[in-house]
Amino acid sequence: MVTPVFESGKGSKTQIIKAFYNACDFVEKLDIKNTFMRITREWIKSGIYNGILQESNGKVIIQDLPLDFCRTRYKDFNNLNILEFNLTYFDRRFKDEKERNAVIASFPEVI
Repeated sequence: MVTPVFESGKGSKTQIIKAFYNACDFVEKLDIKNTFMRITREWIKSGIYNGILQESNGKVIIQDLPLDFCRTRYKDFNNLNILEFNLTYFDRRFKDEKERNAVIASFPEVI
């Protein structure tokens, strides 16, 4: 459920309505039923889930990250865990350079 929160002096009514519609559009593109069913299954099986949110061709996708190459040691200013991803994943799992480059291209630029 997306619920707008109005705070006095925090943006115009037009900005808040636009942000609300953008949030609704985001939730619709996420395919919540299937996405969270898959995440929950992995979480129950492994005790943890790591993924990265990205948009592709107008759809929102949560791409799974391999647990063996992820860890969290630090927190950000909001006390949320910062996920670290070991980039040796690409070299260890994909020996063929063409395949490795294709896999790297499927990840967001921040990786």
